[in-house]
Amino acid sequence: MPLSTRLIKSRIKSVTSTRQITRAMEAVSASKMSKAVNLVLASRPYSEEAWGLLNNIALIKKYRTMHPLLKDNKSTKKQLILIIASDKGLCAGFNTQVFKQLSDDNYALSDFIAIGKKVIDYLAQEKVNMIASFEDLSNNLSKAKITNSVYSPSISDIRPIAKMIIDNYIKEKYNKV
Repeated sequence: MPLSTRLIKSRIKSVTSTRQITRAMEAVSASKMSKAVNLVLASRPYSEEAWGLLNNIALIKKYRTMHPLLKDNKSTKKQLILIIASDKGLCAGFNTQVFKQLSDDNYALSDFIAIGKKVIDYLAQEKVNMIASFEDLSNNLSKAKITNSVYSPSISDIRPIAKMIIDNYIKEKYNKV
């Protein structure tokens, strides 16, 4: 009989510890679920804007008045490629994947805008037509916001790059960006 009492106590202890582990896992799951819900809710304004954009494009198609950025530039076959990589070597896996993608394709009819020291160095070695380069963008931010120890550029930091891309596309220098 003492053996069965010991066995019962052992099983009770086992069930109790399993219950504690299950509760801890539930707490972790609830935390992850609340983070996921917050991310979905935070993306709602973006999805509403995207839906509005699609509706506007449908109206444009209907009435045939096209915004210059939505027109297809068939006057040239040249493309503009914006490449973003790191300034430092702390994300080599990311940089390697960017460079691999570049080496897989033929970019004879392409111009490049490079953001990041690593991609600038890479494109200089490849001897491609780099029309602009931006190095140390993260150190030169005018109104950088720090989010989770990451510097996020403001619109004013990115505006010159966007303006260059938009102006060149509207002038029909490129068929796609």
